[in-house]
Amino acid sequence: MPGIRYAGTRGGAVGVPPTAPYLLGKSQTIYAGDVVCLTTNATYSASTIPVQRDLLAADVSANYQQGGSNVGVLGFCMDDVIVNSNYQATTGPAFGGVANGSQVIYPYTYDGLIAVDPNTTRGYGRVCLFDQENIYAAKLSAASAAGTLALVNTLAAFLLTTSGGITTYTIDTTGASTNILRIVGVNTSDPLYGAVGCEVFFQILGAYEQSLTGLQYTSQ
Repeated sequence: MPGIRYAGTRGGAVGVPPTAPYLLGKSQTIYAGDVVCLTTNATYSASTIPVQRDLLAADVSANYQQGGSNVGVLGFCMDDVIVNSNYQATTGPAFGGVANGSQVIYPYTYDGLIAVDPNTTRGYGRVCLFDQENIYAAKLSAASAAGTLALVNTLAAFLLTTSGGITTYTIDTTGASTNILRIVGVNTSDPLYGAVGCEVFFQILGAYEQSLTGLQYTSQ
């Protein structure tokens, strides 16, 4: 947060975000726009049940692989949520300096209103899935090239910057890590168009769509 948003389909239509519910990993805070993956690591799950967690710097360092095979990225979280040690969505993160759980107008997150899984009693979180048929948007990293149309068709990667426990996900064109996406457009209406930090539109490369690879992270 800030992170990724849905921008439309390859054909240019607004489209409908390809969303699906996935079980939440325990004891974590996830923000809307965070890139998420599926893992079976014991830090987030028990009994090797795949659950969602944020993309980690360790995933990027490992080239989005596990055991030499591409795992990739699942999508991005659509709601702010705090998950307790029982894998259930509770309140949302603090908003305006006040915890959402203490505000009558925001007593629960959207995920907190989804019925738990009847077999595991675990909560679900909505994920907007990454796939090649849809286009997503995010800001360029501070180290990337200026946001102009010259970036169209450039391969790029996610850059994770963490401050105060909150991770910001931006698009990195420096080649410092494995490129898993292609820039397909630049937001010419962005006030930062022509400068660093401009918003760009992108597609995930098929080899890194976790919904296609069918694999999960296990080391973290």
